[in-house]
Amino acid sequence: MTVLLALLIATAALTGHTWLNAARWLRRPTDRPDDVDEPVAVLLPLRDEATRVTPCLRALLAQRGVPGLRVVVLDDGSTDGTADVVRAAGLPR
Repeated sequence: MTVLLALLIATAALTGHTWLNAARWLRRPTDRPDDVDEPVAVLLPLRDEATRVTPCLRALLAQRGVPGLRVVVLDDGSTDGTADVVRAAGLPR
C-alpha cells in the first residue's frame, strides 16, 4: 500500500511540475511583436537551386518587423539558371 501511495504522490508531483513548466516556458507570442531595431542580414548560399529559390526569397521578403532586412544571395557557380531566377525576383543590389 505504501508503494502505491508513493507512486501516486510522485505522479501528482510530476504532473504539477509539468504544468508549472508549461505555464512558464510555453508562452504564446504576441500578435504583433516589436520591430527589430538593428539591421539583419540573411546570407543565402545557393548552387543549382533554380526550382526552389523563389519560394525561399518570397518567404524572406515577406518577413514583418524587420525593416533593415538585407538578403545577400551567394551563387556558387550554378548551371541551372539560379542567378537569373534571383535577378528576376527584383532584389535590390
